[in-house]
Amino acid sequence: MKSILKNSNGRKIIKGDKNSIENIRDLIFLISMYRHDSMGDGKEFSSLEMKNLEHLIKSTPDVNFYLIYLNGELGGGAITFKTFSSFSAKHLINIHDFFIVKNFRKVGLGSDLLKEIIADAKDQNCCKVTLEVREDNLIAQDLYKKTGFLEAMPNMLFWHSPIT
Repeated sequence: MKSILKNSNGRKIIKGDKNSIENIRDLIFLISMYRHDSMGDGKEFSSLEMKNLEHLIKSTPDVNFYLIYLNGELGGGAITFKTFSSFSAKHLINIHDFFIVKNFRKVGLGSDLLKEIIADAKDQNCCKVTLEVREDNLIAQDLYKKTGFLEAMPNMLFWHSPIT
């Protein structure tokens, strides 16, 4: 597995190592920031939730994560799941979470990170990369469109059934 996907112009994109304490720490830091962003739920992780999150990242098969750094500073990341398309009979990559640190937005990190995830999916012979985006997150939608993502046709809705 190639861990460094890109390293140029002060930008370094890596495919996270589940056994690296530093990589896991950076990912959990990003998820914590994402929760506090206007697109998150505004809640703090309890220490139990953080331990559980770390365990799930390390132990769940076909979960990968990517980190992007600008001049050595953590700029963003993504969590993906490798699954498959029953219609295409091939694997696909679903981007479950995608986040760019606020100070690093609008400098091209999001576009670079998406392009590397797509390239990695191509290297794995996947048929597509999927993601869901909040209806009110127009900035992210603009980024996804500029990077070649299209709305699903017919339009898809993301539903859930909370377990209480």
